[in-house]
Amino acid sequence: MLLLPPLRERQQDIPLLAEHFAMKMCQELGYELFAGFSEKCHQSLLSYPWPGNVRELKNVVERAIYQNPDPSNPIEELVFNPFASHAEIKTEAKESDWSLPLDYKEWQQQQDTQMLNQALTEAQHNQKRAAQLLGLSYHQFRGMLRKYKMV
Repeated sequence: MLLLPPLRERQQDIPLLAEHFAMKMCQELGYELFAGFSEKCHQSLLSYPWPGNVRELKNVVERAIYQNPDPSNPIEELVFNPFASHAEIKTEAKESDWSLPLDYKEWQQQQDTQMLNQALTEAQHNQKRAAQLLGLSYHQFRGMLRKYKMV
């Protein structure tokens, strides 16, 4: 029997497997080449915890190839949860969603709440993983959830 550690423990394998699955999908779709992943996507691939292991990686990459509007451009966005709403999936920051004068405390609360929700979504509502995504301890994360009455 061959035992392999989970994908999250084999970070060096993720880019190789992702590229393999992408090239295979491009071949199935009849694309002449695979343009690669953007740096943002590459970082997303490495930071995602991969609870579904290699099968989930394959699905995410194949979905990205299939949904890429221009196969000659690199993949710019990955969808880890295909059942999430478009608002939850969108991770690009807006140029600026504020103007002066500004109620700073209210603005900060909105930013924190949005960040906490995004981390929870990406971690599939696992609070310990969401805290790790934000570089917080579990207790700090829970404190913020309580502060903004999100528990």
